[in-house]
Amino acid sequence: MIISQYNNNHLSLLSIYLMAMISILNYMTLYNYISLISLMIGIYLHIRGYSVLKYLLPFIFYTLIIEVFLNYYLSKTYGTSEKMYSYFSFTCALFYLFQYYLHFKEQPWSKYLVYAIFVWILSSLYIFTQQSPIWYFLPYYLGFGLIIPLIFKYFYNMLYIDKYRSVKNEPLFYFSLGLLLFSFTTFPILVFLDVLILHEIGRSTVSTILQYGNVFISAGYLAAVLCTKKSS
Repeated sequence: MIISQYNNNHLSLLSIYLMAMISILNYMTLYNYISLISLMIGIYLHIRGYSVLKYLLPFIFYTLIIEVFLNYYLSKTYGTSEKMYSYFSFTCALFYLFQYYLHFKEQPWSKYLVYAIFVWILSSLYIFTQQSPIWYFLPYYLGFGLIIPLIFKYFYNMLYIDKYRSVKNEPLFYFSLGLLLFSFTTFPILVFLDVLILHEIGRSTVSTILQYGNVFISAGYLAAVLCTKKSS
């Protein structure tokens, strides 16, 4: 009797677990799946001795935890995860800036980039103390205001200043291309986000465009992982 009850409880917990996993998998979007594939391929290549873009794999893992599991929990429990996304988007912008700092740190002007990032971080922390939802995503917009010129500077250097090198093993090229395509497709929408979400058609349009924009970013992660080279 006790063994039978134990087996029933075990099967019940297993069924609950499987149902929860199925719900999460259904909740995942296309760009989440691309990020997951990027992470799995990146881990495999890292084990095989390939040099993946610095800190990219931990960052992809972090984005999946936040965007899938934490977002799923908050949406189901509280009905919204908007404030969490404002903090999350800030950390994403911080990671992107860090990547360009690593690339440009030998440049004589890199110290000014550090100052700009420091001012941005302090400004963002101050904005987060404000209670108005209007300001939630302002740190993200300001962060991309720093990131986009760095992307153009990277492409300019690659085309006109640096010695010729193939983009075949240039992870930052694909990383930058994904970010640039994302910014071009989504930022015109994000600027008017507060107005658009007030209307049903606007909410649907915003959701669709953001999905496509995030696909560009996750595709950039995947391409950056695939073009890794053997560690020296």
